[in-house]
Amino acid sequence: MMRRSGGVAAALLAAALVGGGLTPATDVIAQPNPYGNRIHHAVVTIDDRGGYQIAETFDQVLVRAFDLSLGGSVPDGVRLPDDSADDLPGILRPGSGPVVAVVDGTPTDLEPERNEHALAVANRVEDAPAGDHRAQITWTRTAATTLDGRTAITYVQPIGPGAVELSRTSGTIDEVRCVTYAPLTEPCGRRTADGWQVSADDRPAALGDGDPLTLQVRWRPGSASARIAPPVIDHR
Repeated sequence: MMRRSGGVAAALLAAALVGGGLTPATDVIAQPNPYGNRIHHAVVTIDDRGGYQIAETFDQVLVRAFDLSLGGSVPDGVRLPDDSADDLPGILRPGSGPVVAVVDGTPTDLEPERNEHALAVANRVEDAPAGDHRAQITWTRTAATTLDGRTAITYVQPIGPGAVELSRTSGTIDEVRCVTYAPLTEPCGRRTADGWQVSADDRPAALGDGDPLTLQVRWRPGSASARIAPPVIDHR
C-alpha cells in the first residue's frame, strides 16, 4: 500500500490545482504562428535596351497581430560564364531605377537598401493587424543584358520566390534558364502565348528555400542590338 501513496498524492495535488483556479503548465495555450497563407507573383517586361521592369505582388495573411515584412532581397550582381583565360569570371552589375510601392492600398516610400552584396527591397510594418495584407512593388533594373553573338541574355532577379511571367516590349523570348550554381544553368519554365512562365515548382532543386532566383532570359534583338545598354562587368 505504501508504494501507491505517491500516485495518490499526485492526483490530490492536481485536483487541488484545478479546484483552486490554477492549471498545470502543460495546459497553457501557445500563441499560434502569426503567418498564414502567403502568395507571390511577379510580372517582368524586358525592354529593347536590355533592362526590365518588374512588378511583384506579395499577399500575406496574418492570423493575429504581428510584425509584417513584405518584399525581399536580390544579389547586387550576377556571376557570368568564364569567357576569358586572362581574367576572373565577370560579375554583371545591373543598375536599379526608382521603386513604386503600394502597401494595403497606400503608396509607400521605399528605396533599395544595400547590405554587403545584396539589395533589399521590402516594407516592414510593426504590429500589423490580423487579416489580409498586400504589397505591390514595381521597380526597374537597367543594363542587365550581355550579348552572345546575335543572342541577348538578360539576367532577371525577382525579389520574391513565387511564379514569374516574362515578356518583351517587342519581339519574343527564345528560352529561359534558371541559374543553379552561377554560372551553371538549367532550362526552366514554359513558353506561353505572351512570353514565358516560370512557376514556383520550376525552381531548381539545387536552390535552398531562401536562395534568390536568377533567370537567364535569351532573346534575339535583331537590328536593335546597337541600342542595348553596355553592361557594367567587374573582373575582381
